[in-house]
Amino acid sequence: MGIDKSDIQSVIHFDMPKSIENYVQEIGRAGRDGKLARCHLMLNNGDFLQLRKFILADLLDFENAYKLVNKVLKTIRQYFSVENASKKSKKRGRKEISGASDSEEEDEEEEKVPQTTLPKAVNGWSKLDEPVRVYVNVKDSSASMDLRREVVLTMLSQLEKTHQGEFLKFENIVPVNGMLRFHAKQPEEMAEEDDFIRSFLELSKCSQGVYRCYLPTLAEKLGISIPDITRKFFHLQRSESVAYDLADESFCLLVKQVPSSVSRLPQEVLQLTQKIEHCQVSKLNCMYFVARKTSLPTVDYMLKNREKMNVSQKLNQLINLYFGIEDESTMEV
Repeated sequence: MGIDKSDIQSVIHFDMPKSIENYVQEIGRAGRDGKLARCHLMLNNGDFLQLRKFILADLLDFENAYKLVNKVLKTIRQYFSVENASKKSKKRGRKEISGASDSEEEDEEEEKVPQTTLPKAVNGWSKLDEPVRVYVNVKDSSASMDLRREVVLTMLSQLEKTHQGEFLKFENIVPVNGMLRFHAKQPEEMAEEDDFIRSFLELSKCSQGVYRCYLPTLAEKLGISIPDITRKFFHLQRSESVAYDLADESFCLLVKQVPSSVSRLPQEVLQLTQKIEHCQVSKLNCMYFVARKTSLPTVDYMLKNREKMNVSQKLNQLINLYFGIEDESTMEV
């Protein structure tokens, strides 16, 4: 309800909101000009049951928690194996060019190209010298666990809290592949004028006139973020120089420590996520309770008895009682 008007005189809910917080925010659109405004809610028991069903349908089980943690760890280990393979390839290339012997080159390269490996684990955790960013594909994660993207996101946000918050941090959802098609000028000509385009072309592969680049590598090379890159694409397209596409949305995770095994992490994620689900159900129950307590059987009955019922005052009392609860975990109807 992104409505920016001050003279709204009525808000009508055809469906029941999921919580009292949502209800208060939505009816707050009415009467901003200081005049009397009326808010109506059409209550149906079926709405409550349907909303409850949606919440419970997303209940997380241990198997999905295990799949998520395992996928994250697999992605982290894959990152380090790819980094190692890349640096070994660079070492071989320099060795061939220089013509140095294996023994001569080995000592020199050991200093120039440090190995990207996981440090030795202490108490089952490897602490990284510097945090690294890894990317977990959104579509693949949702499909493998048969869960909505929002639920996977909730699980990741709870995974942040494990190991005293020292495991990883969820940053945002970003595309990891960007494609450019050049219109106004040749790519090489634009590269001479724009350092961004030059770096993009150096890292991209061309197929049928479309240049495709892995954005995390480009971001690291330029020292900027992926959202910065997408904004640059947007400005280039507005100038009609290029057309761009983005693909493969992924959860961006900043990893600080790496566990040696899956261990107890799935159980911790499960417990934390179930607390959220319990809270959602409790909030829905409270919304339904308040609506039932202040509802009237028909519109005609309301019109005939509105002077006696004083429903607004009763509603205010219940809402104030709800917001007076300090600990949501103990919230009960």
